[in-house]
Amino acid sequence: MGAVKSAERDATPIMTYIRRRIRRIYPPYWFSLILLIVLGGMTVFIARKTWWDVFPLTGTDWLLNVVLLQQPFGAPDASLPYWSLSIEVQFYVLMAVCLLAPKRRSQWLVAVSGLSILGMWSVPHLIAGTALAHWAEFA
Repeated sequence: MGAVKSAERDATPIMTYIRRRIRRIYPPYWFSLILLIVLGGMTVFIARKTWWDVFPLTGTDWLLNVVLLQQPFGAPDASLPYWSLSIEVQFYVLMAVCLLAPKRRSQWLVAVSGLSILGMWSVPHLIAGTALAHWAEFA
């Protein structure tokens, strides 16, 4: 644990931020995906369903789910609650960009807010599945 704290102390704020977000989200998420697959396999076996009946996802859909990019690419979620994690990860990326220019933080947040409002009013289908579509909730 001490080595991790030391490494974080020596890292840039953005790298520390990214590492913390990754550690907080991905390991429990991947564990839940494994559990979901095991339970889905049991459903296939016990209920005599096909794998496709339980999980109508392609290989690409699964890959997008594993990295939490299913929402912006329009892939179905492996499990319905996962949509929010995809949006959350995108939000964290936007905040990481905000950390890159600490003196311009306010301008960046105003610009993203403006893009969000513009997108919701003019081209909602283009921002569907992105953090911009949910920016008001984060605000």
